[in-house]
Amino acid sequence: MTNRLASTFRLRAMSRLRPVLAIVPLIAVAVVAAFAVGCNGTSAAGDRGLIPDTSPTPRPTIPPAVATSTPAPGHFDVIDGVNVYAEIPPLSVNIGQWRETDFRRFTVDPDEILSTGPGRNGIEPIYQPHFIPLLEAATLEWMTGDHPVAVVEIDGDARAYPLGILTFHEVVNDVIGGQPVLVAYGPLTYTTQAFSRVVDGVELNFGTTGNVRLSNSVMWDDVTESWWQQANGKAIAGEAAGQQLERIPAYVTSFREFARTYPEGRVLSPASGSPEFWPVYGGSQYFGYDSPNNPPSLFLGLLDERLSPKERVLGVEIGDEVIAFPFARLRQAQVVNTEIGGEPVVVFWKPGTRSALDEELIADSHDPGSAAAFSRRHGDRVLEFEAAGEFFRDTETGTLWTLLGAADAGPLAETDEPADQRLIPVKADNALWFIWSALNPDTEIWPGE
Repeated sequence: MTNRLASTFRLRAMSRLRPVLAIVPLIAVAVVAAFAVGCNGTSAAGDRGLIPDTSPTPRPTIPPAVATSTPAPGHFDVIDGVNVYAEIPPLSVNIGQWRETDFRRFTVDPDEILSTGPGRNGIEPIYQPHFIPLLEAATLEWMTGDHPVAVVEIDGDARAYPLGILTFHEVVNDVIGGQPVLVAYGPLTYTTQAFSRVVDGVELNFGTTGNVRLSNSVMWDDVTESWWQQANGKAIAGEAAGQQLERIPAYVTSFREFARTYPEGRVLSPASGSPEFWPVYGGSQYFGYDSPNNPPSLFLGLLDERLSPKERVLGVEIGDEVIAFPFARLRQAQVVNTEIGGEPVVVFWKPGTRSALDEELIADSHDPGSAAAFSRRHGDRVLEFEAAGEFFRDTETGTLWTLLGAADAGPLAETDEPADQRLIPVKADNALWFIWSALNPDTEIWPGE
């Protein structure tokens, strides 16, 4: 089965999907070409509607706003933390498809934004996701117990998003527990986030720009057409520049761990994407990217040499304190009881979650494990934890907890209060070291440098 799947994936992925790694040596040529082409692209479907039209009628060609052929003076005023330029500055990406984006407003250096090749929604976002129960998901040919999934739960509505699907779409517009939610994945930085899609009372839909900043995916919204950084949910260009999406806790763990914690949970169905993708789900077009010492692709920042660029970390931020927990060190410890920003915190790590950046088939990839962080406060107690096989045990009550912070057995699993059966998550991100340190330059590294 594995050999057949690998052959199918190789043929389909190489013929239909973006060869991101192959374009890296050509990036200088691509940047110059994109700038020279200017604004001859046509707009993708669904510019303004909440659900993009999959069969759009071609628009008349309307000359959009473009960077001037004569270099702009680069003068800008800083207004409320946003760099407001007198003229659109020169950009190294094609802005022909972006008629509504205000490219005079940036919160970052425009030169840091690079193209990966596809244009607007060239990486197909998911606007109408479908979900299947656990038993049906387990019958998918490529689904294994250790397949990596992004996990989001709101008010008992728990959903898993297999990275073997997300890697081809990056953006899912969903409604979880009655709340509009964006689930976003940055493959080149291995960052998975969930955010509210409501900003200032307005519900937004998000798509893909085909661009990256610091190797991290850049998204866009369908109301202001502003550009947003995937790893932190901040608007970096356009009318919304400076806005911050509200974070929702999201985890990356295995399908098995999700099923253990949420036996009634649901899984993103392959039917959510276009049929052309179905044969390649469960694989990755980023195979071979996972070597810790290889430099990142399309990254114009300075590398923090305290760790290897692609070392996996769990980054935790509480108050003014920011700490990265390298997976290589967590593998030895499995449990870390600590304090961050004055808050007692526990970090869990366990094996059994495969990489989505290693082999053509995720099922053949190595196992970096998965990690999550929670407050150790539970009612009027502060708990201490230890590893206990497939679970984590608090030494005060003897309750066994899953990696996702759910009481599985013991006194706290048997209470009548649902809140007592859950640990409270803290702000924590799974990421590769180079992007975590670039966005958090003052980060410390556990257990101390």
